Amino acid sequence: MRNIHLSVVLTDLITFTEAVLRGPQLQTRMPPRNFTELAAEIQRRHAQPGMPSSHAAVVMITALDGFFADQDDSWLMLAGCTLPLLRREAWAALTSEREARGQERIGEYR
Repeated sequence: MRNIHLSVVLTDLITFTEAVLRGPQLQTRMPPRNFTELAAEIQRRHAQPGMPSSHAAVVMITALDGFFADQDDSWLMLAGCTLPLLRREAWAALTSEREARGQERIGEYR
């Protein structure tokens, strides 16, 4: 997942979370491989100094990890409450990435 924009990683997490929230009874006790990879990528990015905010993503990973470990729907309440914050982080990351690309293009024409 390296060299993928943060907004893409966060959007993937949003998509995964929405699927879990829509059908929790369809989930197994073991988290799917794509969730494990996604969680590792978010933790890696969150640990990097100077990275855009990913606090909601870390909370979401914790909530989903708790759900997969315990199969307790209480974790899904945390996931549901965190989803709007995660969407806001993804939007902020996308906006920041677009602005950075715009600055790069401006510099090319000088």
